[in-house]
Amino acid sequence: MIPTRMPPPSDQPIGWSPNSQGTTAAQIVNGIQALTAAELDAFLLGAGSLVQRSLLMPHTVFRSLNTAPQTIVDFSTLNAPATKVITPVWWAVQNATGGTAYSATTILSFRYVGIAVDAVGSTITVSNSANNQNRQTDPCGVAGDNLGNNVFAAGLSLQVRSTADRANGSGFVLVTIGFLLLDEVP
Repeated sequence: MIPTRMPPPSDQPIGWSPNSQGTTAAQIVNGIQALTAAELDAFLLGAGSLVQRSLLMPHTVFRSLNTAPQTIVDFSTLNAPATKVITPVWWAVQNATGGTAYSATTILSFRYVGIAVDAVGSTITVSNSANNQNRQTDPCGVAGDNLGNNVFAAGLSLQVRSTADRANGSGFVLVTIGFLLLDEVP
């Protein structure tokens, strides 16, 4: 008579399993803490995760965003292949205007470095009132892009800009952007 092999009870592992060679939560935390900022960015962007960058501008910089746009996401620091495109998903603007008002409201938008059209169809307006504090968040990115005028170009940094320079004004403006790194749109 040939003996019959019965499977082991369901509470016993059969051979290798992910849990038998698993990494503990503590090991994962220690590994993440050991990553440099660039390595963490590379991991998050490689996994298709949303990454966030912020740019704090004093009033002296904010007033001249038309003639001197400011880089908010520098492509060269992302450790990404040159074929990828920075794709904004959302952005937020927080302002705290000082006792001196700007000469007019300021409309902010994004551009890729070297491309003369705004990349994102949505804009955020910063008030010119003295002693104004406000925070606005707006979706952007592929759904908000003006595809008729926009060019998605790989390997370019993203800048925040305004439609006109302003005089006077004090305080600060904080711009924060959440973005993905995607393949170039044909």
